Amino acid sequence: MRNIRFVLFLIFFVFLNFFVKAEENMLRLAYNGVVQAADPHALTRKHPLALMQHLYDGLVAQDPMQNLKPGLALKWESKTPTYWEFTLREGVTFHDGSPVTAEDIKWSLERAKQGTETQVGMSSYVRMVESVEIIAPSLLRISTHIPYVFLPSDIANVAILKKMQGQHGVFVGSGPYKLKHWQNSLRVDLERNERYWGAKPAWKNVEIHFLPNDENRIRALKLGKVDVIAKVLHRDAVALKDKYALHHGMLSQLLYLALRAQDLKQADKNLTTEQVVSLRKAISMGIDRSKIAGLLLKGSAQPANQFVPADCIGHLSEHKLIFDPEKAKKNIENMGLVGIEIPIFGPINYYPSGVEIVQVVKSSLKSLGLEPTVHTMNSSLYFPTIAKRKPPIMQLAWPVNQDAIHMLKALVHSPDPEKGFGSFNRGGYSNHKVDDLIHQTFKNFDGKARERFTQRASELALDDMAIVPIVWLSETWSSRQGIKCTA
Repeated sequence: MRNIRFVLFLIFFVFLNFFVKAEENMLRLAYNGVVQAADPHALTRKHPLALMQHLYDGLVAQDPMQNLKPGLALKWESKTPTYWEFTLREGVTFHDGSPVTAEDIKWSLERAKQGTETQVGMSSYVRMVESVEIIAPSLLRISTHIPYVFLPSDIANVAILKKMQGQHGVFVGSGPYKLKHWQNSLRVDLERNERYWGAKPAWKNVEIHFLPNDENRIRALKLGKVDVIAKVLHRDAVALKDKYALHHGMLSQLLYLALRAQDLKQADKNLTTEQVVSLRKAISMGIDRSKIAGLLLKGSAQPANQFVPADCIGHLSEHKLIFDPEKAKKNIENMGLVGIEIPIFGPINYYPSGVEIVQVVKSSLKSLGLEPTVHTMNSSLYFPTIAKRKPPIMQLAWPVNQDAIHMLKALVHSPDPEKGFGSFNRGGYSNHKVDDLIHQTFKNFDGKARERFTQRASELALDDMAIVPIVWLSETWSSRQGIKCTA
């Protein structure tokens, strides 16, 4: 199995735990994202969650390769298909010195179930949870609505908070770092938790500066204001490589287009189901993924000819997306879709070369006989906007991991807020056969059977072009000399 770092760990886990510096015990990091909320249950996008995993423990932990390991729970076991028992670690304390109790964990899991349409938060990870019971001071029973084999990996994402502090808006955790200072959207200062129950981080103090602008991050590195910068584009890496160290990550995200073609109109009439599917496929055939990966994202991406790379569960060895603009154009003509207006939405300073990729997509669609328009905006406005307006084409990304089922559950399954499926299905795609296969995967405790169900679900969703994969992204960081990555 190919090692793929989960994107939520990618930046902060590597920088805070694997960079070794011989001089002062301080790491200064410039990150491309912005963390606007201190509530660890509020958001699931990679920037806040990656940071929160250093301030808070989960009931279950994950290593950078997504293997499960003990967290606040020493062990767990499925007693029946619908309930699990978790044996808790004793002697763990919060940052204020108070003990972590079963009541804190129960309250945290129940609090995380709250969420809204525009701010899903942690609710998608605990939607399957029916109840949390305290059997003994060191034993929890968690029941699920249906048989659900991935419960431990889901709740690994949920931060455990001190109950009373969290109720009053002060969030106290038990993670390897303590929050020293928070300057909203600008900077976070962390201090090592010397009483941490697990392995101590290498760095005593960490400064994280939020600099979404690429040039500002590079300037900060050159001026000596930071030691490490995240998300270095290829063009900048070439200029930095002689004086600064470069650190290359593995494939971590699928950059894709979510399409709501069903909302488009032709002559004031909604498109037919046949037109919707044909349009999705034509758009996919009209995009040159190799050009995007090679010219715009040199060295930091691979063309995505399906949902997940080779050696991942759900990868289809004989199923490849093709680039055939002539065939795509002919299909659009045959379906009577020439001249249809299609707005394309994308964020600024969020994905590598994201705006440039949107422009390439626009040019590609224009050559097919469509009439695309581009709408870009800052990420703080973009994500609430697409959640509310649901435009026809949205540029998005999702973590790549070793099993495609998590991507299928979130992006491809029909939206089902009650059960937590399709929570990030922005395109509104729905296929009941795909849904049934996803359900079978989550219910089945037989690994080989789960893999078969995942393969088939991936195949059907790709045949429908549920989402349009563009590239698999990796990320490059740069640091001043004297810092090395030992991961």
